[in-house]
Order: sequence, then structure tokens, then C-alpha cells
Amino acid sequence: MRSILIMLGLLLIPFWVSGSTIQDNWFVETEDGKLYLEVSGLSNASELILFLHGGPGDVELGMLPFKENVGKLLEKQHLIAYLHQRGAGKSTGFSNDSLTVASNVNDVRLVIQDLREKYGKQRVTIVGHSWGGALAGAYAVEFPETVSHLVFMSTFQDAKKQVQFSLNESIAWATQVKNLDALKELESIENAENANEHWRTLAKWSSQANGGIGLHFDFMTFIHEQKINENYPNWQSRRNLVADAMQGEFRNIALEKRLSEINIPALFIVGERDSITPAALMKSDFNNYQGRKHFVLLSESHHLPYTDEPAEVAKAIMSFMIE
Repeated sequence: MRSILIMLGLLLIPFWVSGSTIQDNWFVETEDGKLYLEVSGLSNASELILFLHGGPGDVELGMLPFKENVGKLLEKQHLIAYLHQRGAGKSTGFSNDSLTVASNVNDVRLVIQDLREKYGKQRVTIVGHSWGGALAGAYAVEFPETVSHLVFMSTFQDAKKQVQFSLNESIAWATQVKNLDALKELESIENAENANEHWRTLAKWSSQANGGIGLHFDFMTFIHEQKINENYPNWQSRRNLVADAMQGEFRNIALEKRLSEINIPALFIVGERDSITPAALMKSDFNNYQGRKHFVLLSESHHLPYTDEPAEVAKAIMSFMIE
């Protein structure tokens, strides 16, 4: 009887000894400001994940919903870091002139350096959504030795290509539903000398196409429950400022060739209803990537899979990282 009890006790050890939880936050110093970083999860987790939100500048409706919906699931097994990118959220001290792709890449370098030193990790996994995925790619081609896995979620490798795929998908939707206003504006972009310059018009319709960007998520309820207006005063104007300041460089991102030359395991996640970074675009980027890779298509998701199908996103990420 005693031996049976001992064996049962040994079997239960993994469930009891799961490590203490961490709830850290601090500012990472740069030459021109301070980046706010939040870290949550298991203290003894083997994997450290850095999440890079989209936008640019979208902490409030990009990072926070990911943290609440997918982050909490990942934190049960891993250690997750959430970066407030320069100019966004609780990060402070950055001028408009400093809002560049290069400065964001350097920010990620500083943050990962801090994380590796603080938690004793040689490499980190980077999960990037939308613009955050492009930032993850831009960082990975410069510092591949610090990255264990890449997760590209609803993102792109080439900005001009993203515009064309999004335009095609949005026109197909407008034609199908006979939205004449959308069709007129989208076709004017199609015939423009530089479609890249009409990103606001394209964003307006691609966010509404195929069920809309808030397909399964009530943003107004989330804003109220998370007290976003109180915790992040003037967040909408700050978000718009960052997005506007970065559009020039953002629209010239071209990473296809350099990403095809690295060999970091990569997971590509996209919603079948996404008309901003359509599945066809991400499939093309997936085919371009030469490292070990997996592709996950979520049938009930638009541009925010982490709010549309959070359990599926978390499962895909955790399965990928243990292979």
C-alpha cells in the first residue's frame, strides 16, 4: 500500500512543481526614450516569447487583446514579454522623427538583450502580428542567432505586395456583395499610378470586407472592461500619430529576399477571411521562406486571429514550439 502511495506521489510531482509565476514590468532605456515592457508567465519556463504588436502604434487594441485572449493561455506554459513599442502605450520620450523601422529594430535588440540577461535565455521566440510580424522579420535577418522561433501572424514580407493582395481581395468582396461605393473607391486605387499612396482608403474597406476586422470581438466592451481610456489617456491620438509618422518607411518594407536566406523555424498563421493580409499573400510568403516552417489557416478569423480564434492560435503556437 505504501509503495502504491509513493508511486502516486511521484506521478503527481509534475503537476505540483510547475514553477512560480512572474509578473514583471520595467522600462528599457534607449538613447532617446524608454520602452515599457511587461513580462508574465512561469519562472522556470524553458521558452521565452516576445510579442510584437501591430499598428504601428497599436498597444491598446493590438497588444492588450492578444495578452487577454492568447497570452493568458501561453503563460500557463511559457514566459511571455509584451513590448509597448516606441511612441505607443506606456513607452515615453520619443520624437516623431525617431519613429522609423531602423529605430524599432534597434529597440527590439535592446529589449531582447535585457530579456536574455534577466531570465538567462540564449534565444527567444518572437511572435509578430501585422506590422509586428514585419518588425520581427526585420529583426531576425539582422540578429538570427538570438531567435529560436518566429511566428508570423496576419503579416507580410513586402509592403507593396501586401497592398496589391489586399486590393485584389477587397475588390473581390465588394463585387460579390455589390457594394458600389467600395467598388468605386477601390477601383480608383487599382488605376492609380501608385496604389501605395492610397493606403487609408484601402484600409477603410479591407477592414470591413469579409465580415470585418472585429468579426468575433466587441471592441467597445473591451475598452470599457480594461479601462483603456483611463489607463491610456489620449491613446487614439497617440496611435494615429505613430501610424502616420511611420507610413513612409512602413510602405517600403521589402524583406522577401533576406528572409529566404535565414533558417529559423517559422510558423505562419492567417485568417481565411483576412482582407488586410490575405491568406494568398501569406501563402506566397510561406513558400518564399526556406527554413523549417508550418502554415495554419483559420477559417473563422479575419485580421485578428487572437480575438477570433484564440484557443486555436495558442494551440498552434505551443504545438509548433515543441516540435
